[in-house]
Amino acid sequence: MNRLLLITYFLFIVPVIVLAQDNGVDSKNMSIYTYYTKTDNVNIQLSTVQPLTVSRVFQTGPAHHYVLDDAAHTPTVDKFFGYSIAVAMLNSGSQDYLDFKKLRPGFQMKLGLQCYIDTIFYRLNTRYGANSWGFNVTYKLDNLDVYDSGTNLEQTRYPSSYGLESYFNWFLPVSQNALCHKVIVLTAAYNHTWNDDDLLNYQNISEATVTSNVVAFKDFRGRYGVLKTNISNLRFSAAMPFYVNHFNPIPFAVYNSYSNNQWDYHLGLFMNLLAQVVPSTNFKIPSAFGLGVDWVHTGSSFSQANFILKGTLAL
Repeated sequence: MNRLLLITYFLFIVPVIVLAQDNGVDSKNMSIYTYYTKTDNVNIQLSTVQPLTVSRVFQTGPAHHYVLDDAAHTPTVDKFFGYSIAVAMLNSGSQDYLDFKKLRPGFQMKLGLQCYIDTIFYRLNTRYGANSWGFNVTYKLDNLDVYDSGTNLEQTRYPSSYGLESYFNWFLPVSQNALCHKVIVLTAAYNHTWNDDDLLNYQNISEATVTSNVVAFKDFRGRYGVLKTNISNLRFSAAMPFYVNHFNPIPFAVYNSYSNNQWDYHLGLFMNLLAQVVPSTNFKIPSAFGLGVDWVHTGSSFSQANFILKGTLAL
C-alpha cells in the first residue's frame, strides 16, 4: 500500500503535463489513445508496466490552418507535422520496479512521424470534425531469466521485438449544447516478438512453500517454459475517449492475432483525471493522471482484472 501511495503521489500530486504521450494504454502497455501536441519540452512518462519513458517531438514546419466551422472567420484547427523519438527502460523481471534489487532493465525505442493538433480554437460544428494521425517504428530488447522446461536449464535471455504501429484520432463534431467532447480512436500494429503470454512465473524450491495443494512464493525469479522468438502479432484496437468536466473515461477493446494460431482480446476502461475542465473553445488536452483496468479473454474465459497506472512529467 505504501508503494501504491508513493506512485500516486509521484504521478499525480506532483504537477504533470500531458503533451506527447500515450493518453491511455492496455495492460500490455500498448497504446489505445495517442495524442501529440506542439511542445519544446522533453516528456517523462511513468507507469506500472514500463517504469520510465523519455520522449520528444520535433516540429518540421509551420502550422497548417484548417477552417472546420462554417461560421468561423479564423482557423478552427492548427495542425503540425513532426518527428518523434521515445526511449524507454523496461523491467521484464518484475513490475515491482521500486525494489531496485529486482530491477531487470530492458530497452525500447520508438521513432515516428506525427500529424498532430495543437489547439482546437472553435467548436467543430461541421460534420467532418478534425483528425490527427501518426505511426512509429519500434524496437524492444527484454532482459529476463528463463528456466527452459525442455532442457531444465536456467539462462538469462534477451529476446527482441520489432514492429510498426499506427493510430488515427477523429475528434467528432461538437454541437453548441454538447456536454462533452468525443474522440474515436483506431490503432493497428504489427510486431515480430516472443511468446510472453505462454511462459509462467517460477521461483526456486528453496524460496517457496510447497503443500499438497499449492505452491506459495513471495517473489518470482523468472519465466518458465520454452522461449520462442519467432512470433508474429497483429493488433487492432478501438476506443472512444470522452472529455467530461474533470474526467476523461476511455472505454476500449483490443484484438490480438498470433502466428502460433493463438488469439486474445482485451476489454477495459482507462480513466484520466484532468487538472482542468476542457473548454468548448481554445482547448488543449490538460494535465492528467491515469488509472486503467482491463480483462483478457483467451478463448475460454476472461482473466482476472489487470490494473495500470500512468502519468507524465514535462521538463
